[in-house]
Amino acid sequence: MNDAIASTIGTLRETSLHAALKAWYARSGDELEASVEGYQIDLRRGAHLIEIQTRNFAALKRKLTQLVERHPVRLEALFESMLARAFAGEL
Repeated sequence: MNDAIASTIGTLRETSLHAALKAWYARSGDELEASVEGYQIDLRRGAHLIEIQTRNFAALKRKLTQLVERHPVRLEALFESMLARAFAGEL
């Protein structure tokens, strides 16, 4: 697979909120869309893996079950509907 195709895996169906959160969490030296054991990870910070999820936790079950056994994993869970309500002053 060439680098241009590999760099888009994981971003093709990404919402603008997910992309913005990933950019906000990223620090200098982080690897975005890192490939780890056949899975695409939002951010790899040294040995730590960071997944950002705004919906559909079921989609992460297999990935996290496998990776958490061998890596420190942090799941950042933010829901679009809650953020929208917070910005609208409803929360």
